[in-house]
Amino acid sequence: MMPFKRSLSLALVLVACAKESAPAAPDAAPSATSAPTASASAAPVVGNESKISRYKDESAMNVPATVKHTPAVVMTAMPKGDLVAKLNVGDAVTQLAERNGYYRVTFTDPTNPKQLLTGWLDKFAFIERPTPPKVKVPPCGGEGQMLVLMGKTIVCGKMCNDDSECGANSECEAWPIMNNNGQPSETQASMSVCTPKAAPAPSASASASASASAAPSASAKPKPKTTSLGVNVADMSCPNGYILLQKVTCAKLCKSEDDCGTAEHCKEAGEGKACY
Repeated sequence: MMPFKRSLSLALVLVACAKESAPAAPDAAPSATSAPTASASAAPVVGNESKISRYKDESAMNVPATVKHTPAVVMTAMPKGDLVAKLNVGDAVTQLAERNGYYRVTFTDPTNPKQLLTGWLDKFAFIERPTPPKVKVPPCGGEGQMLVLMGKTIVCGKMCNDDSECGANSECEAWPIMNNNGQPSETQASMSVCTPKAAPAPSASASASASASAAPSASAKPKPKTTSLGVNVADMSCPNGYILLQKVTCAKLCKSEDDCGTAEHCKEAGEGKACY
């Protein structure tokens, strides 16, 4: 009888061990299907958004760009404001809006890579600035005036904040600041001054004559908000009459504001002008 008792005891021990090692029934979903933590999906915070001036007539966009020229001074407002940061050639930004030659951009905070900053940066930070001509610099000592390089000519322009401060045939636009020696400023890149429009609006008599000669049944089509087109992604090309802008859109070539949509301006773009 002793062997039988020992066998029975051994069997009971094996059964108990088997129960202890058996996996328990799952009472929760596997960890693989659990929701991701908030920190893994959270977008970078824009640290100074509440301090940046916004304008009703700024044109919205979402275009990646790279700084190509310094000084690239980001400000809280355009054309004058508090300093946000100074960017270097090669720094990446995203253009969120445009107004009178200035872009509202976001970029990585130079002092905190986990945070974004935003502010206004002039358009000349994104293009190679032309060499100023060797000409006699005009006198510019009046209050509210500034020497700027307007195209290929150094002029003394009236400083402005928006179009309402300029005449009917002028608009407030940013241009590179020049010093009394005819050289670019080393401290601030640009200033907005009253700039003659590319093509003045037709006079009332000319408009009346055009209306009289038009067919009675013909009705003027309203201008579109924008004339930009999509890019042919197969070969990164644009149709005739358009140029590739920032590798994200096809911008229409133009000679004046009349060629562009209501949310665009005819501006310098490489070797010509385009609507954006």
